[in-house]
Amino acid sequence: MTVMAEAMANMGHDVHFLSGRDNLRLARAKIIRENGVQIHFLPVFKFFFLRFDLFRRFSEYIRRRIFQNYLSKEFHDFDMIYAYNEYPGLYQIVQWRIRSGSRIKIVYRVAGLYLFDTVLKFHPKLKSRIFEMFQAVDVVNFISLGVRELYLEQQRKKSIEFSFKNELVLDIGIPDVKLKEKWKFESKEKFTCVMVARFAIGKGHDVLLEAFRKWNNGNARLVLLGDGPLLNEFKKEYSLNGSGAIIDFKGFVDSEEVDFHLLNSNVFCLCTYGEALSKSVVEAMGAGIPILVSDVMALNSYITNNENGILVDNTVEAWVSALDKMYNASKQELEALSEREIAYAKEHFDVEINAKKYIEAFESLIES
Repeated sequence: MTVMAEAMANMGHDVHFLSGRDNLRLARAKIIRENGVQIHFLPVFKFFFLRFDLFRRFSEYIRRRIFQNYLSKEFHDFDMIYAYNEYPGLYQIVQWRIRSGSRIKIVYRVAGLYLFDTVLKFHPKLKSRIFEMFQAVDVVNFISLGVRELYLEQQRKKSIEFSFKNELVLDIGIPDVKLKEKWKFESKEKFTCVMVARFAIGKGHDVLLEAFRKWNNGNARLVLLGDGPLLNEFKKEYSLNGSGAIIDFKGFVDSEEVDFHLLNSNVFCLCTYGEALSKSVVEAMGAGIPILVSDVMALNSYITNNENGILVDNTVEAWVSALDKMYNASKQELEALSEREIAYAKEHFDVEINAKKYIEAFESLIES
């Protein structure tokens, strides 16, 4: 969202970013300007005692009033709102537009399955509200065809009928400045594999770690970037595994360190049981590091095996074979794969190109 906001601002558009992440409580909204974007920090109105059921509804009511009153004050005459939070954010925006009579257009961004995995899973009674929300949204923006297929598959599985007025399949991509340098082939004397992902349910750290432990020839190192609820569990099991495999759990690192590892490792891995449009994969392709990713939706909707990456079945044996294949690949093979990845990322995930496509879609929507 930040990348999109800055890209639109760089093209001369008036862009405002509404957030509740600042450490505000009962203070007034704070507005700052950063990279051409006006950022509005609303008071989050969160206190420990408001977590109890007795006060929770009152707290939600106050936050809703603050949010909707601020929309009326600051954004009533704007052309469009681009939202990604299904509930309560997007629902409150839809309700505000209905009650205020605003003609503002609403675009809803779908980047994953949060609606099904979290919102409807833990709050099934919200189904009618969600349906009402989707009926009112002007455009649903799926960030890839694979994400769209995953989304519709979940609807079918759960027998949920959501209909959309209009759809847009597009993502903003990654800025060129993200990785000015490109990956270069390194000798096998320090063969390093890197994976960037949260340690959480749905990721395949277990498969990759077992495969690496089984395959490791004493000449390789696995670097794992990311935190999450399962990090300590994996560290306890694999840090001292007795196999001689070098496994480095880095935990959370900033974007500069991620870039460093993408440029200085031999291969990027993403073992997962399901993924939307993975930013870590897109950034790895943009850097040109050879990639191994699980053959799952939606990764296999934009990774073509042996063209712009290597697809791997989610078994220990398949990952052992894939790691061995990359280790024994020639410099020419790896550099050719790297060049194809960079070309694909440039064609599909260039921010400047995609920002122009978004503007065209948004202007058409506003004029309709």
